[in-house]
Amino acid sequence: MAPRASRPATNRSSSNRRSTGRVTGRDMRDNNQVDLQQLANLIASATPRHDFKVFTSTLASALQVNLVPMDPYDGEGDVVDWAREYESRGRAAYFNEETLKKQLRINLTGRALIWYQATEHDEDLEALSWTQLKQRFVETFKPASYVMDARKEMNERQGRDEEIMLFFEKRRLAGKKLGWSDADIVSNIITCASDFFYSRLSDRDVPSLDALRTRLEKLDKQAAVKGKRQQSAASGSNPRTFNGDCFTCRKSGHRASECKEPKTKPDVSGGDD
Repeated sequence: MAPRASRPATNRSSSNRRSTGRVTGRDMRDNNQVDLQQLANLIASATPRHDFKVFTSTLASALQVNLVPMDPYDGEGDVVDWAREYESRGRAAYFNEETLKKQLRINLTGRALIWYQATEHDEDLEALSWTQLKQRFVETFKPASYVMDARKEMNERQGRDEEIMLFFEKRRLAGKKLGWSDADIVSNIITCASDFFYSRLSDRDVPSLDALRTRLEKLDKQAAVKGKRQQSAASGSNPRTFNGDCFTCRKSGHRASECKEPKTKPDVSGGDD
């Protein structure tokens, strides 16, 4: 009788997953046998649909899986832009407050990571909101000149020849650098705009930066039309220059009716008697 063929070796962990549907953190971190999406799919049926993505992001942080595909921050460069981009990507991935804080640590290196570890050691991060942690992070790595330049920008009025949309964009970015709210930035832009725009805008009419941008674009077009009309009216009011010669003084550039030279009576004498 032929010997029975030996059974191929199986991975116990893989077999357990098929029979129980359970995957351990070690399976993911050490053996790399299943990725986060596969794990999430295994438990999707037991998770409320509206919480599924939140659960996925939270689990990823617990397993130290980086869900934010961006260059880590090492303490150099524009920290405000980096933090804004990080939060934007995190929100798009349905991160909650705790996940944003934990994922931040995974995306830091160098001096920035040392700062996070020191903060984690000295304080209870769970007691800090994401907004508080982000503010401390930004203030720590934001250079002094960065703040001074932004404040100077916010105090200047719109230049005489400065386009309103360029003025708006520069002021919006400066306000964001300082951590101002959208409402404060809107108020500042209106206050520092030229008289034409200032007299036609109100905080109550533009509740957001997007609304202000739209309103300014419309007013800018109106200003352009008004400027053309004024230019046309001004050119129409200027008298035309006469290029001929005056019959009175024989000089060019004006008519006889406009001549300022004294008029002489014609000689009507008949000569000597």
